[in-house]
Amino acid sequence: MPDDIVFSWTGSARAREASTDPWLAKPAWARVAGQGRAALSSTSPPATEEHWVLLEETPVVGSVYPLRVWLPFRGALGDSIWVVYPPPTLEAEVTEWCDVPESLPTGGLARCRLLDVLSHDEPDPVYGPGAWLRVAIEEIIALPKLAASFAPDRAGRQLPLGITLSQRFLSGCHSGDLFYLDLNAEGDVHDWAVWQRSPDGAAVVLAGERIFDDDYFYAGHRPLNEEELSDLESLQAYAERERPRTFPPNPEADVAPGELTRLGGSADRVKRRWWRVWER
Repeated sequence: MPDDIVFSWTGSARAREASTDPWLAKPAWARVAGQGRAALSSTSPPATEEHWVLLEETPVVGSVYPLRVWLPFRGALGDSIWVVYPPPTLEAEVTEWCDVPESLPTGGLARCRLLDVLSHDEPDPVYGPGAWLRVAIEEIIALPKLAASFAPDRAGRQLPLGITLSQRFLSGCHSGDLFYLDLNAEGDVHDWAVWQRSPDGAAVVLAGERIFDDDYFYAGHRPLNEEELSDLESLQAYAERERPRTFPPNPEADVAPGELTRLGGSADRVKRRWWRVWER
């Protein structure tokens, strides 16, 4: 098995050799950066079925888990990377962070040490190559703890560029003092952010940006001034009003037969797009 670079930044033909190094692309206030093409999993190779499952629990420091990665991804074995983990849920058909808003505080960041390569995928002309790694969890920071984990810094833009009131694909939710904003433009563009209120004001603590295969996230403590907070409150109110129209509660029932053909040919296939079960 290889022991240095798993995948390179510029190896993706679909990304037109434009994959971004997250440490170079993050705004100045961010203290953590990582690659969006990585997800902790509850399943591991060899691939005995057609699907794999996102981690169904909060990761535990000291434990070892499979990590699913896709091109473009880079990681030297023995090094550590940061990975975002979504809020775990007991509901099998939930994948989106806002499907169960009250679970939002259980998502967060995990620092993972790359131990070894378990397997490589067969070449895939659509999704590009991927791999399974084995990782050890070195540190966990849950969303409610992010602001307290980093020194405040106002340098740089507070939100991903795509999150604006003009976007009809914007949705959102909140739980207590945590708020989530999501822009998903038909799967090709995905920007998202988490912000938090506190007795001293409010701050953006985590965000991600993706266009096609170019995918990264960053975290820190970006305090908001009064004008920024007012604008963000308007965005959040708009996003939460829009959400019921952007996520059908029952995709199998709500997608028309003609649309099923365009999306993949069967209600079963379309429905899986909304599960925590992902195609391998």
